[in-house]
Amino acid sequence: MKLDDIKLDVNAIGDAIYLGQEAQAPRQVNGQRGSYVRHLLMNERHGLFYVITPVIDGVIEEDARVNLDGCEPMFFEDYAEGRQVAPYVSVFAKKINVVK
Repeated sequence: MKLDDIKLDVNAIGDAIYLGQEAQAPRQVNGQRGSYVRHLLMNERHGLFYVITPVIDGVIEEDARVNLDGCEPMFFEDYAEGRQVAPYVSVFAKKINVVK
């Protein structure tokens, strides 16, 4: 098994702390071109990890507690032009929800 084949378990993410979003994001996710955002999150179980979402409306405050809807594993081929992030620290989510 290659390191590239290891994926973050999307069913075991749970709540996380939102640390911000990054300037670089993929242009294509799971074969679909679009406008995406790369967010940096952290939790006790996984440490730091990335979540790719479609562009979101509004702002999520730094240090907000969040959870994810519609998670799917990410793969190296979904990234273009050197913006690759290993699949074991990345997931795609349809939505990020702020936990009140």
